[in-house]
Amino acid sequence: MGIMNYYHFTIVSGFFIGIITAIVNIDRGAFTFMTIALAVPAFFYFIIHIAISVFIRYSEDTSISFEKENYEKGIDKYYNELLIREKDIDSAYEFTTKLEEEMSKLYQKRQKKKQKRVRNA
Repeated sequence: MGIMNYYHFTIVSGFFIGIITAIVNIDRGAFTFMTIALAVPAFFYFIIHIAISVFIRYSEDTSISFEKENYEKGIDKYYNELLIREKDIDSAYEFTTKLEEEMSKLYQKRQKKKQKRVRNA
């Protein structure tokens, strides 16, 4: 089981233990219920972070390899895709703005024609 699996397992366990403990003490009121329901998972959260930090610090088998070049290539690829999408969104925004202006002009012309018809009638 990987380090993150221990982390997630402990957080979920802490959540359920906190809920069960809070339900057992429900007769003490809502504030106590919420305090217990939030404090127990927070305790588990901090304890697992300390445990994982100590494990990584003193364990020689947990070497983390970070391939910077691959990540930079991926980030550049996503950045370029975002630039293309941004251009598409900008052009769509300009189109809708122009269309909205044209529609409002047509609406105003129709309103003026209606007002003239009402006045002439």
